[in-house]
Amino acid sequence: MGLVGVNLSGALVCVLGGVLGLILVILVGLDPLVHTVLGSPFALRALVAVLICGLLCLGLGFFFPLGIRVVNRSSPGFLPWAWGINGASP
Repeated sequence: MGLVGVNLSGALVCVLGGVLGLILVILVGLDPLVHTVLGSPFALRALVAVLICGLLCLGLGFFFPLGIRVVNRSSPGFLPWAWGINGASP
């Protein structure tokens, strides 16, 4: 599929760097952005909120599939446990 021939450690480092960079941008730029769009129409404010949350969620959504691939390559017998732990976590 998408990550068949990808170096997993490189992919994890890249995604982690992207998520940390996005968090840093949010920490620095969120307050000025909120003050900029505060008087704007609701649709624009909603779009900004969806974009900020969506980008962060997209980045955070990469960790589980990459982790599943790491577990599958290193110890395939633990794969059902990984899925079970994920399902039991709130």
